[in-house]
Amino acid sequence: MRELQQQLKRVVARVERGETVGLTKRRQLVAHIVPAHRSQPVAPWPDLAKRARDIFGNRTVRPSPSDELIADRGE
Repeated sequence: MRELQQQLKRVVARVERGETVGLTKRRQLVAHIVPAHRSQPVAPWPDLAKRARDIFGNRTVRPSPSDELIADRGE
């Protein structure tokens, strides 16, 4: 436990490389720290700009939402 507290970065780096680390307390094994494996790859972020172009084309919305908000506030 003391080594984990003092050298956390090194232990995490070992686990990231795929190594399983045993955690002991008073020479008794109490836990294993194992690398996390994703069951599925992470989906990429959607291309929101492309989605907006598909919906609106190259049109520009006038007045802009910011201008509308300013007008509603009376600023």
